[in-house]
Order: sequence, then C-alpha cells, then structure tokens
Amino acid sequence: MDKRSLSTQEVDRIYITRGPRRERSRKFREDYHHFRNDLFVLREVNKELPESIRGLAAKRKADLTQSLAKMTQKDSRQLDKVVKFLGRSSKVSMPKRKGREISIGGPAAKALQTAIDTLRFENRSILFIRDMSLVYLIATFRVF
Repeated sequence: MDKRSLSTQEVDRIYITRGPRRERSRKFREDYHHFRNDLFVLREVNKELPESIRGLAAKRKADLTQSLAKMTQKDSRQLDKVVKFLGRSSKVSMPKRKGREISIGGPAAKALQTAIDTLRFENRSILFIRDMSLVYLIATFRVF
C-alpha cells in the first residue's frame, strides 16, 4: 500500500506541497482540515457570543431603566396604561375585546419600542446565531 494513502493515522497530519500536482487523498485531507477548522470556529463562536450578547442586553436594560426614570409623569402614566392593557388582554378572551385599542405617543411610545426591541434582541439573537451556524455548517459540509 502506498505510504501516502489515506488512513486514520494520517488524517491529523498537515501536508504542505508546491505545484499543481494534487492527489485525491491529499485533496480530501485539505478539505477535511478546512472542515475541522470551520467546526472549531463555530464551536468557539457559539461558546463566546452568547455571553457577549447577554452582557450587551444587560447594558441595554440598564439604559432603558435610566430612560424610564427620566420620563415625565404623564409619559409614565401612558406607559402604565399600556402595561395594564396588555396584562388584562391575556386574561380576557379575544371576542369580548374585539375592536378595543389603546394608543400612546412621544417618549412613552419610544420607551415601549425600546423595551420590546431589547427583549427581542436578548431572546432571539442567541438562537439566530446558532441557526446561522447550523446553516453555515451544512453549506460547508456540502462543499466537503
């Protein structure tokens, strides 16, 4: 058997070659190492990014808390109305409440939108990163 044929012992070796000559087993090894490097990077990204996102979400929550503290009483009352309205809506069946609306504007609307965006970012971004990692992994595996 040829010394350069693919075996389980040779898979972890690195071959550096020059010139256009490439054998199938060598091409396979190169693709395999590329795939393993991608797996390593994805594993590290999925390990580190969730902590970073949690830290960023905590900072956003602190900024939101500060902006809520600076709101006027009128804006705070508007925001409280919305919170009470949303709290009741989960207890009341929908046909009874059909057509009922509540509206807010100004700083209260901006604060509510910021709160929704902050929670959405915290809850969905980690799942998004994992999903996109899986998509990338599948695409890379197809090339491999």
